[in-house]
Amino acid sequence: MNVTYTVWGAVALGLTAALVLLARSASRDGLGYLILYVAFFGLGPAVNHVLGNEIFSGILPERIPQAVLGVALAIAAMFVVGLVLPARRAAADRARLTEASPPLPLLTLAFWALAAYAVGLLALRGPALLAGDKLLRIDLAGPWHYPYLLLQIFACSTYFMATTSRAGRLAYWTNFACYTTYCLATNERDFIYVAFGLLLHLQLFRTRGVTLRVGVTGALCLLGAAYLTSVRSGQQVGVQQTLNEGSVLTVDTTVMSLVPFMVPHTHGATFWHSLTALVPGLDGVPPALADWFVGQVAAGSGSGYGFTLTGEAYLNFGMLGIPVLFALLAAAARLLMNNVDRGPFTAYLSMLFVVSLMYNIRGESRALIATLVYGLLFYGLLHLIRSRLAPARPAPAGPPASATAAAGQPAPAVATGSRR
Repeated sequence: MNVTYTVWGAVALGLTAALVLLARSASRDGLGYLILYVAFFGLGPAVNHVLGNEIFSGILPERIPQAVLGVALAIAAMFVVGLVLPARRAAADRARLTEASPPLPLLTLAFWALAAYAVGLLALRGPALLAGDKLLRIDLAGPWHYPYLLLQIFACSTYFMATTSRAGRLAYWTNFACYTTYCLATNERDFIYVAFGLLLHLQLFRTRGVTLRVGVTGALCLLGAAYLTSVRSGQQVGVQQTLNEGSVLTVDTTVMSLVPFMVPHTHGATFWHSLTALVPGLDGVPPALADWFVGQVAAGSGSGYGFTLTGEAYLNFGMLGIPVLFALLAAAARLLMNNVDRGPFTAYLSMLFVVSLMYNIRGESRALIATLVYGLLFYGLLHLIRSRLAPARPAPAGPPASATAAAGQPAPAVATGSRR
């Protein structure tokens, strides 16, 4: 398999698929932008390789054509889904969604609490955070670092519920600014996924094309990610370093060198384990694939490589598993985004799913499923508390006694006693 033809063919497929979907939808099709996202993170280092630039040492050059083919199959599957399930022609109705969204004062308080947490931690440990490397910064951030980042994904996914009032908008954007500052201080890139996911959903409500706006924001997100990587590695930001942002090939080339030659296909076991891992205290649940991967390539090392959804699909079912998995993911994203204005729950779930999917393109199904399940619990908790705190609505008044008497009917009896 010729590596040059394979890489440039996959790049051409990604660009063509994205442009076709965007041209059919006045640039509103979220799948078009997700295809560009997958293409960038999956093919960037491969483009560097055929250009003769330096790539990450963990990528196995002899397996690049096979790994690129896997990414191309993922893109093709998303493209087919985009054609079979087209994006809605009309822009989503923001007024309809706003009317269906109940007020959630507790959510406004949650934003202020999250913002206060970030400001307080930065005020106490800001200078030390800026002076250390990534591991030291995370250590200084304390044990609530990762729960805080996860809570922010849930909270920021409530945008369409939270911003129905002026107080909610102020709290949301204040928290988002504090969240972004916190991520920059701890050298985390989570806010980039949230920002881009939010932009994809905002453009669903636009009546005019927004290609330029999304393109500029996407470019700024990539530059931000490249900058944070340069802070970690000490390298200068440039085209070569930006293309090497994707770590998909690091995992996929290694997995494809191991499976099925030294490690057999798991035939869906990792997806089942993604569900069983949600049950606390359940015995027999294997470690996450990210930990398994470290054990395969650098046993005993404290380094983290993450994993990939393409690598997990290949580990389970070989090349055939990749288009099947990405077709299912694309179909879920399409159905959610097409119905984003049906109600606050659909809007929240759509935002949560897209952000989690982007985050876990370089992750695994266990993290994707866990994020979705915990995110649903977060949403349910908000509404449960709201229902408990909301004042009871008075019963509708019956017809006046005089009216019933005039109609020849006895007046209804008035119940006595107190109401709790």
